Amino acid sequence: MVRGLQFLARMKTLALAACLLLSACSLPFDFNFDINVARDVPEQSIPGSPVAGPPAAMIALPIQVAVGSEIAAMNSGSIDSVTLGAMYLDITATGEPSGDSDDWSFVDRVDLYVESTMNGTTLPRLKVAAAVAPGAVTHLEFLPEDVNLLPYIHEGCALSAAATGRVPADEVSYDGKVTFRISPL
Repeated sequence: MVRGLQFLARMKTLALAACLLLSACSLPFDFNFDINVARDVPEQSIPGSPVAGPPAAMIALPIQVAVGSEIAAMNSGSIDSVTLGAMYLDITATGEPSGDSDDWSFVDRVDLYVESTMNGTTLPRLKVAAAVAPGAVTHLEFLPEDVNLLPYIHEGCALSAAATGRVPADEVSYDGKVTFRISPL
């Protein structure tokens, strides 16, 4: 009889725990199972000119990043979206001869775009991030926009930049990192 009462007491405890667990499941908890995939931006450079150009000129700012190879290899049926999580560019010493120091003060604005590399695509070129008036810093941080890159990754895609500012007085070299956020279904 004592065993029976102990068994009932355990069952009541188990039933109470199950009720609490089920009620907790209906609370507005946000479980984040996103995966971040980081890619290096290889070192690149912007040619300089000792002759001052117009104050608001377009600047050639090459961005070469392998966007989708690893992501495309994943089971895309289980991926809900891929967005740009973060991106930054850092000035490197390669374009700085002795006595020179470079920064991003020549840049007024950089818009980062994604575009499909597939011939005949219907996907538009979309802005995915921007960096505005960074000033005399060596670390340029982009503010990502909420754009789903998955359709672009399926077709093959590339990132490109449109920058305005002044052409730097001499060559400026940089590298960086880009992080893509993969959200499962």
